[in-house]
Amino acid sequence: MNDFIILEGCDGVGKTTLANLLLHRGYKSLHFDYDPTLSIKEKYQRILSKDYGDNIVLDRSFISEMVYGPLKRGYSRLSDQDFLELLQMLNKRGGRVILLDASPESIYERIQKRGDADDKNMDLAQITSIRNLYKQILSSRQECPIDIIRNDREIPQNILTRLQLTEPPLQCLIFDFDETIYHPEATTLPQQLVYRMSKFIKDKFNLSYREARELSRKYRLEYGSTVVGLQRIHNIDPKEFVDYSYNLDLGELKRDQKLKEQLHSIPEKKVILTNANEIYVEKALYIMGIRDEFSDIIGINRTNFVPKSNPVGYEIAIDGHADSGKNCIMFDDQVANLRMAKRYGMETVLCNKAENNLQGVDHITKHLNHDLLNIVSKIKGRKK
Repeated sequence: MNDFIILEGCDGVGKTTLANLLLHRGYKSLHFDYDPTLSIKEKYQRILSKDYGDNIVLDRSFISEMVYGPLKRGYSRLSDQDFLELLQMLNKRGGRVILLDASPESIYERIQKRGDADDKNMDLAQITSIRNLYKQILSSRQECPIDIIRNDREIPQNILTRLQLTEPPLQCLIFDFDETIYHPEATTLPQQLVYRMSKFIKDKFNLSYREARELSRKYRLEYGSTVVGLQRIHNIDPKEFVDYSYNLDLGELKRDQKLKEQLHSIPEKKVILTNANEIYVEKALYIMGIRDEFSDIIGINRTNFVPKSNPVGYEIAIDGHADSGKNCIMFDDQVANLRMAKRYGMETVLCNKAENNLQGVDHITKHLNHDLLNIVSKIKGRKK
């Protein structure tokens, strides 16, 4: 069968513009008369089962029902199973989904310029909800090829070139810092951190060191991070705790020329996403001689002190540096964080740790500074 592209995304994101460009490239647009006897599932089963003898582009589809149905009427006329089956049908016929995205501000501006009465009342909050729901529904789907493209970062002609790729291109490498960028056996930084976190709690609540450490561990298990537990249960200023905890002695860190060379040979963006504060990471990266290889450091202060067990940091990294998680690789020493990254469609690499349950892990390295380039080259080779 010929190529079959479904264009999806919020109103005002540029689907019609891209569809028209594809029509000029020889694609055919399908139009169907309304048939009240057919359910949405039946309608698209018929559409997807037919060979049209041409390359096809659909501007919107059954996927929109999964987004706009709940927002407009409180429910979708497609069940999750219906949705899965239609995606599988699309895959069977060699089709794919292109989800166009842009910042809420860009979408709002386009809607206002367009002037459609039905859309003009949409505000930034509604646009954000629609964007988020589309990405939530499509980011981690495996039933058929799905590419998410930021239409406010590429001119339409470049997007046409992008459509020729079989896989979303790699755009960004996202690294944890502690025990990922440096090997945990090379320094006492992890032990220093545990000590200072426990000492803060010990001094604040007049506890023994052992009691303080147990309380820290308890909050980490219950809330995903000690700082969240201290903030929620004791109203501790999270900045005070984090700044104290990460005031570590960095004297053991050394320049890592091997890692520097590998990072430098990778042209894609590289960012840090960490539960530490940015000042600590900034100093450490300078000591290691690799600060200039990273375009951004997203510390826990940037996420309003929400740890990586929560989606906030991943969304900041993706929104700032890639079209979607499908264009990213996540490097971390914690499997739980890699599982969260996997929810956004990222390729995942477990660094410097041995784990029994590797669900959500695509690659493993015991020494990132030896294996980084090989891992990235392997992933990029598969994406060509």
